[in-house]
This record gives sequence, C-alpha cells and structure tokens, in this order.
Amino acid sequence: MIKGANGPDRLVEDYLQALIDGDAEAALRISDPNIPEEERPLLSNAVYAKAGKRIDGFSLLSTTVTGDSAIVRAELRQSGRKTEVVYGLAKVDPELLDDRWRLTADASQPVTLTVDTAVEAVRVNGVEVPVTDAPDAYSRKSTLTLAAFPGEYTLALGVQEKYLAAVEAKAFVTIGTGKQAPDGAGLKTEASEALRAEVAQHVDVALAGCAASDKLSPENCPFSVYAFGDVRGVSWSVTRKPTYELLRSSDGGWRLSGGASGLAAVNYERNASWNKDKPDWKPDSDSDEFQLRGAVSIEGGKVIVELSRY
Repeated sequence: MIKGANGPDRLVEDYLQALIDGDAEAALRISDPNIPEEERPLLSNAVYAKAGKRIDGFSLLSTTVTGDSAIVRAELRQSGRKTEVVYGLAKVDPELLDDRWRLTADASQPVTLTVDTAVEAVRVNGVEVPVTDAPDAYSRKSTLTLAAFPGEYTLALGVQEKYLAAVEAKAFVTIGTGKQAPDGAGLKTEASEALRAEVAQHVDVALAGCAASDKLSPENCPFSVYAFGDVRGVSWSVTRKPTYELLRSSDGGWRLSGGASGLAAVNYERNASWNKDKPDWKPDSDSDEFQLRGAVSIEGGKVIVELSRY
C-alpha cells in the first residue's frame, strides 16, 4: 500500500471519517457529487449529524497508483454489515510535483419520503424540509426523493400541521454501490386531536341549529319526519347524540361516517281537518333515528363542517 501525507488513501480516510462523524459538509468539501440543489436538504450537518446507524467503521484494504490516477479499496461497516467499496481518484495538477488528489465519490443514494396527503413541509431528523413537488394527481400524496448519506432518518410531519397526526417513520440508507435500494419512509396521516375537538364543536353547533328549525324536514340536517297536511309549532330536540368516525375522503378532505345512531324527537300541531278555512289543530309528535354524515374541510386555516342527510 502506497501512503503519503496527502496521498489518495488519506483523502479517502478523511472522507469516510466525515461520514462517521455525521459531518456532511466536510464530506461534500472533499467530494461534491453532481446533485441538484433541490435534492440536497438531507446533505447538511443539521440533518446528518442526527442520523442514526451511520457508517461506524472502515478499513483501507489497498491503494494502487497508476500515473495520475489511483484506486483505493475500502471495507465499510454499518450496523454489523460489511461492504467493500472502490474509490477512484485523480491528481489535481498532474504537471506539478505535488501529491494533491481529487476524489470522485458519491456515498449518497436517493431515498423516497412520502405523506399520504398534500403537505407543505415535513421534518427529517427534526429539520423542516419543504415539499416542492406538486401532490400526486391521483393519490393526492406528497412525495420527496432526496439524496442521503448512509444512515437512518426519522420522518415526521411539519410543525405547522395542526390538524394532522402521524406516527414517525424511519428511512434507512445503506452503504454500497446502489444495488440495494434504500428503504424509504412514508407517513400515514389521521385527524389530530385538535381537528377532532374542533369538529365535535362544529357538530354540536350544527345539530343545535337543526333542532332550532321550525320545519319537519330541516335543510341540510340528518333528521326529518313527514306529516300529512299543514303543521305548526314545530319543536325539535336531540334526545340521543349520535357517534361518528372522522375518515379521509377521496378529495383529500375529511368526511363524517355514522357510528351509533342518534335520536331526534319533534312535537308539533297538525291540522286534522281537510278544511283549511276551519282548521282543527291537534298536538302530535314523532321521532327519527338518524346517522351522522357530512363533509369536513379546512379553508384558510378554519374548520368547516357541513352535515348532510345521506
């Protein structure tokens, strides 16, 4: 093995040590791959220093110099796995009598991060990363494909997602030559406690509005009854509140899906006479067992609940 203070093996050592230390910026100074700026958010110290399961050791196996080029073979270790990697180098100024080399290496691999709904940003290892791509037209999910050095990355929702919740996911990028695709990470979102609480408040207000109606068939309400002839003095009350689930709808919003049915009771007077000129008002009552259904949307940061009968 040929060794020197500034030899090719020293440059490879410095590069691999930077990866071990989580110093992405030092690794990029030694060998900066041809990666677009928009794909580099994870190639920062803020993100990479917090990555788990980085390269944890290496051994240089051989260094071969042929003229102005060199080949360095190294064994890299990561979480108990060993992989041999070959690095190619070239002299910076071949015409000068010095020993400065240029390393052409790219330890990063593309890793795909997804969220099952449209979001403006995610957090990777606690650092906010903007989602620049438009949501998928069919699935409405957000997708990021970014370059990442070997290690484990934690994906979470952005802090601004007040109305979404998701369990953190892990993405694992291995060492090697790209034969094994990195394990990406995806977030499956659900309604946050904040959204559930606001929806519950809106549902209570909407049901109260329906109960305040003087119609037997209140508009945009889940309950109604029918009576022959003219009626007056309609008075509703919800005697049993329904339960419901808050589910994702196909348009990316949310929908109310009925659980246990509710019960609404109504008192009124009905004209028992067929002669409108001589009405015979009789007290009457009825009830309707109903399911709660409706749509939930978020517009301008505000929750909107619209109940429906069907």
